[in-house]
Amino acid sequence: MRILVRADASAGLGTGHVMRCLQLARELVRGGADVVFASRTLLPELEKRIAGAGCGIVRLAGREPDAAESIAAMERAGGCDWVVVDSYELGEDWERAVAAAGPRVLAVDDLERRHACDIVVDQNVAPLPDDRYPGCPRRLLGPRYSLLHPSFAHAAARTAPRDGPVRRLLVSLGGVDAADATGRVLAALDAVDTGPIAIDVVVGRSQPNRAGVARWCESRTGAALHVDVDDMAAMLAEADLAIGAGGSSTWERCAVGVPTLALCIAGNQEKVIAAASRAGLLYAIDGAFPSPADLARHVHALIHSSGLRAHLSAAGRAAVDGRGAMRVAAMLTGGPALRLREAHEGDRDAMHRWRNDPSVRTVSRSDEAIAPEGHRRWFAAAMADDERDLLIAERDGEPAGVVRFDRADATAEISIYLVPGRQGRGEGTALLAASERWLKENRPGVRLVTATVRPENRASLALFRRCGYSERETHFVKGLRD
Repeated sequence: MRILVRADASAGLGTGHVMRCLQLARELVRGGADVVFASRTLLPELEKRIAGAGCGIVRLAGREPDAAESIAAMERAGGCDWVVVDSYELGEDWERAVAAAGPRVLAVDDLERRHACDIVVDQNVAPLPDDRYPGCPRRLLGPRYSLLHPSFAHAAARTAPRDGPVRRLLVSLGGVDAADATGRVLAALDAVDTGPIAIDVVVGRSQPNRAGVARWCESRTGAALHVDVDDMAAMLAEADLAIGAGGSSTWERCAVGVPTLALCIAGNQEKVIAAASRAGLLYAIDGAFPSPADLARHVHALIHSSGLRAHLSAAGRAAVDGRGAMRVAAMLTGGPALRLREAHEGDRDAMHRWRNDPSVRTVSRSDEAIAPEGHRRWFAAAMADDERDLLIAERDGEPAGVVRFDRADATAEISIYLVPGRQGRGEGTALLAASERWLKENRPGVRLVTATVRPENRASLALFRRCGYSERETHFVKGLRD
């Protein structure tokens, strides 16, 4: 499989577009895909990272319309199956022109623009129900699709939520920081009594005030400057509090559970920060970039509010698991196909174990454990019911999920769950799609699929919404006491 990534990075654009595409590219290369980046502008340090990830680079000259040059780059690469585009300057007209040349298109966005693509990825938070990007065939929305390096998932597994004192503060305001927000933050820290707290300051090689930042670190006991950090996950794992920008690095900090004071350093970050703040994932200051005195007061408040920091840490970890790039890559490459087969007697005991696992019980209509005899009676009745289809999904011969269809005339109600241990791999969408395909092929008389989901089961609610299901009714239940 060949994939072209269209993204740029410069002092004005920053590095975020290329960096998040690079994390997706790593997963694609790991899965056996050939990936080429096509860019008009690209910082030298990013060229090294792209090459180090096993990806090619094509420089676009800018002498022709961007779509025409991108199509030419595809042809030089021997044709492409997918094009991934991450650019605020390229939109639905560009996508339509590129798609006409043959490949499918995935757009990474966070501005809720119109698109003419096959898949749109927006890692940001939005209120439910999520109506962003109407008309896109597939929408991968929310922090679970954050395009992060796999090191963040590993770091998250090794670290605990922050609930103690602040021993280490991390300052990181982006890979370029053209407006020197770092310098303004350090000026504010001069007014904060940080005591024995160690301060790590991270900047990119292109940061315009790098020499001034270095002088500040040299003058401050316990402060250290880090340039072009290779393992940001490890650095975040050591931090108890962060001051950071509101771009893609927001989700890196959430994944590792670092409570953050987020600052808006670009116009497109304002909505991201506001929504994440309302969701309790970070601490934000209303309005424009704060004055040093205001910023100092907020930093002081966070340092001395362990309860707030613990809440932010736990909420961030719950929202981001660091596996978003793996999920999105699976959508492009497909991997070994999910295959559905009818259940048989030999599946009975395994299905009992799966159904009683806490990860399945908590999303089932009833979260009570089922006794062996009760499960045997249910299984026998299900196998004998001509209006019920009980299916096992497998990938590479291994069980991946269970699907049940209860049919009545032209309607089928679906019940679906992943086998314990397979959650978090992005397989829910594939399982639902495979179930619908099975139903079309084997029960052609069915015209409508319904599902009942508990309101607290947000993962399933999001799954059905992004796969095109609409909510038609609300079912109320009330128990009456004697």
